Amino acid sequence: MKPWHEGLPETKQIVVFPPLGKERAFNGARERIEAYLRREFPEMQFEFEEYGLHEDASVMPMCGTVGGANSRVLAPPSEFKLREIERELHAFKFAAISLS
Repeated sequence: MKPWHEGLPETKQIVVFPPLGKERAFNGARERIEAYLRREFPEMQFEFEEYGLHEDASVMPMCGTVGGANSRVLAPPSEFKLREIERELHAFKFAAISLS
């Protein structure tokens, strides 16, 4: 069986979620995290959410828009690429930031 997204262009937009309970530290380091991710994954575009979904930082691909003349569906990046981005987020030392 073919995957639903076979033949579609791949999305380059990724939503980044902070770890639950560490939103303040993560959001305080957002500019550094964003610069780091853009340097490591220059082909991707990152959007940041204020609130976390899971215990660890996580990512979710934006696979298009619905409604209107500009509706579009895109294929997600590979599971390997998504886990690679999450590994880099986990390695990032955002908790060392002082928030005074």
